[in-house]
Amino acid sequence: MPKFVFMPPQDDLKKEFAARLSDTLPDYEVHSPETDEIAAELIVDADAAMGWIPPETLKQARKIKWLHNPDAGPFFGYYYEDLCKHELTITNPRGIYWDHISHHIMMFLLGLSRGLPWYSKSKSDKRWDRNARKTPYVFFGRFNSFD
Repeated sequence: MPKFVFMPPQDDLKKEFAARLSDTLPDYEVHSPETDEIAAELIVDADAAMGWIPPETLKQARKIKWLHNPDAGPFFGYYYEDLCKHELTITNPRGIYWDHISHHIMMFLLGLSRGLPWYSKSKSDKRWDRNARKTPYVFFGRFNSFD
């Protein structure tokens, strides 16, 4: 049975992920230790982990093949020498939102530039007010032509 350890510190999101993983993959042994000491005991024969494995704990991990970092940009010191030399595979979510986030940001910029929050508020108040906008629309450029 494969063993997966969610490394401390635990938060509500990690606990939810652990519960969902256990439910989805009942053949997996999933652990969410609250302390580094318990995590060090569990990581000895774990196949995979999520989070950060301290250098001393990594030395005890005999079977670890996969480490997932839940952050797109890990904190300074996440990649230490022994971890980089280890044969395990390290993954992270970097890049999964690269096109979506740019679209999302542009949507907000366009919505804010045209006063969408004020018009939405007006609509929720069950009135259609073309002057609901609280700030004027400011255009900082000129279109002389599209040549």
